[in-house]
Amino acid sequence: MEPKAVEMTIHVDPRHIGGGRSILAEFKLLWEPFRIEGCKLIQTVDGYDVLMPSRAVRINQGGRALVVDAAVKVFEGTKG
Repeated sequence: MEPKAVEMTIHVDPRHIGGGRSILAEFKLLWEPFRIEGCKLIQTVDGYDVLMPSRAVRINQGGRALVVDAAVKVFEGTKG
């Protein structure tokens, strides 16, 4: 099963968190059998990335790219 970003809340005014990064949205990640609440889509100087709600939640680089893609699709589909 591919990861899905659901229940996304988009920040009208992105919250700057330093290092040229801003939080654009928060969402719940569904990736069977996991459900991870409190994930954040961020804008970086290089594009998009995600922040997990805790350091205990770790995803390898290939998985992270899938999560970023899922979140960006929802974000870009709902903005504007």
